[in-house]
Amino acid sequence: MKRDTRIDLFKCLLMLGVMIIHTIEHGYGFANKLQEGIYVWNSHSILEYLLMCISSVAVNCYFLISGYYGMKYSRKKFVKFVIMMLFYSAFTYVVGVVSSVEQVSLGTVIRGVILGWRSYWFMIVYLILYLFSKVVHATLDQLEQDAYTKFLCVYFGINTILGFVFHSNEYGSALSVLPMFMMFCVGRYIRRFQILMNRKSVFWLSIYLATTIISLIGSIALFSMGSQRWSYLLTIDYCSPLIVTGAIALFAFFINIKPIKREIWSKIAPYTLAVYLMTETVVARKWAYMFLDDFDKTLGLLSIIVYAIALYIFAIIVEFIRSRIESKVLRVLKRVD
Repeated sequence: MKRDTRIDLFKCLLMLGVMIIHTIEHGYGFANKLQEGIYVWNSHSILEYLLMCISSVAVNCYFLISGYYGMKYSRKKFVKFVIMMLFYSAFTYVVGVVSSVEQVSLGTVIRGVILGWRSYWFMIVYLILYLFSKVVHATLDQLEQDAYTKFLCVYFGINTILGFVFHSNEYGSALSVLPMFMMFCVGRYIRRFQILMNRKSVFWLSIYLATTIISLIGSIALFSMGSQRWSYLLTIDYCSPLIVTGAIALFAFFINIKPIKREIWSKIAPYTLAVYLMTETVVARKWAYMFLDDFDKTLGLLSIIVYAIALYIFAIIVEFIRSRIESKVLRVLKRVD
């Protein structure tokens, strides 16, 4: 199937958003400080909040895309994902040791390499859905539009009340299967019934911008009232109805714009998963903290964007080289067999 350059461009931008979130959360401790109530307003704060609100839809959009295009289970592809997770756990650990961010010991090897995959919550959730994709598709594709609509309305209500308002342990956190499965189901619904095609792209972009602005104003207002935890949740909690709505609107914008002729995005998009894998490990979080401290001294507010883009490009290059080596090794092994 020919790749859709609009969605490939979308994926590239989404991963940049993920990179920005990781930079702010891990480099500046945005999440931990707000949740612990010790965040101090500074010269970076407005930019941090703005970039977080703009980028907060990224993860939800990825699962929307997965639902829209569907998942076709392949044992070979599953193994490929696992190999990538192990490789980048080991790679970031080695770079961390070389750059003196990490110390060599049995404990750090176990935590950073052998158990490094535990940091990849996105991939764990994705692979769970991937394993059960055949059953999921069969079940969802049997639903008539009316029943499917009611199912999603109830699911959205549960996700908002249990996931966002009460943070029920039984439902799971925003970084777990149920919230992301809801986005997958929405993506599948959009594809089956083509419900977002009767509006111009500018309408959907307006909805996305509106939800982003409301989240930004609301989160800053909550911070000013002393509620740092809720300020954080409104900014980045993936169960937030504003973030869910914004993600759907931004996705609708990209599937309604005119096809993009330049295919460079289709060449870059397959390598973007490496950006996530390289920036979500425990060692990578230490990188962010160390390097951003140096960047801040010379670049100030631009340090967030410069660091994010620089590491994004670096990850793409590393994955390009890794995938080429992997292909050659597999060809050699095939000849031996």
